[in-house]
Amino acid sequence: MVAYLNIHTAYDLLNSSLKIEDAVRLAVSENVDALAITDTNVLYGFPKFYDACIANNIKPIFGMTIYVTNGLNTIETVVLAKDNNGLKDLYQLSSKIKMNSMENVSFELLQQFSSNLIIIFKNVADEHRDIVQVFDSHEDTYLDHRSVLVQGIKHVWIQNVCYQTRQDADTISALAAIRDNTKLDLIHDQEDFGAHFLTEKEIKQLDINQEYLTQVDVIAQKCNAELKYHQSLLPQYQTPNDESAKKYLWRVLVTQLKKLELNYDVYLERLKYEYKVITKMGFEDYFLIVSDLIHYAKTNDVMVGPGRGSSAGSLVSYLLGITTIDPIKFNLLFERFLNPERVTMPDIDIDFEDTRRRKGYSVRPRKIWRATCIWNCDFRSSACKSGC
Repeated sequence: MVAYLNIHTAYDLLNSSLKIEDAVRLAVSENVDALAITDTNVLYGFPKFYDACIANNIKPIFGMTIYVTNGLNTIETVVLAKDNNGLKDLYQLSSKIKMNSMENVSFELLQQFSSNLIIIFKNVADEHRDIVQVFDSHEDTYLDHRSVLVQGIKHVWIQNVCYQTRQDADTISALAAIRDNTKLDLIHDQEDFGAHFLTEKEIKQLDINQEYLTQVDVIAQKCNAELKYHQSLLPQYQTPNDESAKKYLWRVLVTQLKKLELNYDVYLERLKYEYKVITKMGFEDYFLIVSDLIHYAKTNDVMVGPGRGSSAGSLVSYLLGITTIDPIKFNLLFERFLNPERVTMPDIDIDFEDTRRRKGYSVRPRKIWRATCIWNCDFRSSACKSGC
């Protein structure tokens, strides 16, 4: 199996100019069987990378580049997921790095998440032996082809790739200038060796130790993680007295409805319909969680918007305090929000005041939030307008 185990994509922000689609295209043209995405500290590109590889019959391998330290010395290290448990280890490791603004990873932290990972130390010199030897009993520890010999640990050829061809080396200089906020002519020329996607001919010219290439195949065969889409990952709401979420939701809704001076029969009929749809689709926990989140924010001096988008058409949202707009009074349709004929997740837009948004996000640490909530980000690209 021909494999590249150290691909940096454009999702490795300001460190690589290689787009995922270009990496896969080059892999196809060079008869590469497997690619490993190994962006530094982040996993942003995993879904797009997985889809592109599968569509082109390339085996996707999921990994990350980190910098491991013992407090004195630091080693660039590639970690690859052997299976889906390894994927979870990568998720946790990356989250700890980003949430704690860590530049380097202690070898103790890596040990916590190493059981389902392949570890490849790069450019190991004599002063790094103490770090490497901590992992010598780990079955899947390797050294790259430039490293010194360490007893009991095998070497593997690993090619760092962060741009397409030799002619694209200047893109890395440009990215470095942006990253360092300096002029382009002050950036030293980037070394081309080990940075572009080598062709089959170029690899043969390197005269690589055959045993090192054999280990590439061994590692690629060991990595069999895959992304699973459309999983039901909603957490369970912790109700009082272990009451079921369905019963608890209904009790809260009816209690709140009775408090309001409304046409009870009309509102109760609408409430029964919405409740039936919500519980049939299995979203009762979701509504309770969002309601709890908003209630906490409002009672802790965090301003919350009255409701935006299709969720304003839900009487359940109104009674739970998620929105402040009466959908019956304003003739708003619940079906625009949830439709039993179109099974999709409910999407409730919550607007926290800008200056206190983080406090709104960091609620209920003793409940479910820390374990089940994520920071979501999106990526946008800029292009010239027509006529530029």
